[in-house]
Amino acid sequence: MSAGSEPAPIPKDDNIVEQPKEAGDVLPPESDEEIIGSTFWDFLQTEAGGAITNKVLDMIQLLQKSTIEANSEQSKKQLENAADAQRQNIEFQHSAWRFWMWVQAIIFLTCIVATVVLAFHDKLSSTASAVITTTLGFLFGRSTVKGQ
Repeated sequence: MSAGSEPAPIPKDDNIVEQPKEAGDVLPPESDEEIIGSTFWDFLQTEAGGAITNKVLDMIQLLQKSTIEANSEQSKKQLENAADAQRQNIEFQHSAWRFWMWVQAIIFLTCIVATVVLAFHDKLSSTASAVITTTLGFLFGRSTVKGQ
């Protein structure tokens, strides 16, 4: 470079924004989005824009409220269904327990009656008495606690 020559021009980069050269210069917007965005914000600051904004916010609040209410109603229904299922389960367990108590009582009475009849006719052998006592031992030895 010689002393009298000017420096080489700097290549223009699209990402660099030029600053206004004078205080009164205003740069034009680079895209239509900036124009739309600035007028949109200006509109929102007016009374009509504020009313629209309030309506949109009210709609969002109503949507949130209805969603929360729907979730609470759904939870309430799920709790009611779970309570009904538990009640039905308890009723079934009770009816099953009652059925097996009746079966045990019938077996017990049958063993007693069979022992008395066989003893009355002198037909009670050691084999028959072993079967009868084993059956009664099974009935008395069973756990009557539910779930075991």
